[in-house]
Amino acid sequence: MAGEFITDGIVIGAGIATKGGVNLETEGHAAKHESGGADQVDVGGLSGALADPQVPTLHAGEHQTGGGDEIDVSGLVGTLADPQPPGGAAGGDLGGTFPDPSVEQLKGGQSVLTAEGHYQYLTPVWDDITVSGMDVNSSTRPPLQVYRGGLRARHWNVNDEGQSNFHFRHRYKPGSDSHVHIHGKLRTGTVGVAALIQFELEYGLGQRGQVDDAPVIVTKEFDVGNLAQFTEVILFFDAIAMPGFNESCNMMWRIKRIAASGNEYGDLLCIPEIDCHYQIEKEGTRTQVPGSGP
Repeated sequence: MAGEFITDGIVIGAGIATKGGVNLETEGHAAKHESGGADQVDVGGLSGALADPQVPTLHAGEHQTGGGDEIDVSGLVGTLADPQPPGGAAGGDLGGTFPDPSVEQLKGGQSVLTAEGHYQYLTPVWDDITVSGMDVNSSTRPPLQVYRGGLRARHWNVNDEGQSNFHFRHRYKPGSDSHVHIHGKLRTGTVGVAALIQFELEYGLGQRGQVDDAPVIVTKEFDVGNLAQFTEVILFFDAIAMPGFNESCNMMWRIKRIAASGNEYGDLLCIPEIDCHYQIEKEGTRTQVPGSGP
């Protein structure tokens, strides 16, 4: 046939190669376009999805610390698969170097973690020492009487007194003031009536390894007028300065109801407890005996 060239059974004519009537350009030459073939196809620049799922190229190292495409998880939300130690350091150690004074701020700057290992408060935080039972002298014993229903407590008249001790816990902020106060309850109301009640407080401060301070006596008069029956009143003495005292200090005290300057409250005062507010600095001490170390 004119215009045809035949070799080894392959007919080439009009730019088309056939063999046995089969077009060799469309049949039987896929291997040419596969990996290593003479006309290998590169899909790198093609768009769309291949028919077969593709296995991602292993590149995890690029997203790890120091990799070319390191991932920063600080801006991500959700929970990581592996538990994270605080501060990103192994073993739960906050890590880092403490400045001098060596602290690490916690909770918006309201507290710090010191190099000694204390959680220390930067703003005033208060605690309370409570004494609900106290020693009483038989001659000046406040009688144990019914307050209301079946509830009983000591009821104080003029000249009744009791004594006990406050021990300032290891949380105490050294040198800060203490605030002794009485929790009283009015068995009889004073609505429309002027009423005063007065107490005497004798106290002595001491701490480990030091000679106790000499006892001090103070008095305070309180206005309990124009209050309904069964009202609770909190009667604060003036603040007690405690310069030089640390977490090992204590206060021995005696409280006595004395006559008011006038308009005496005409009933016994129910006193279920006598307390002391004090400022705390940290969550305990790292030594068993405070004042001997951190």
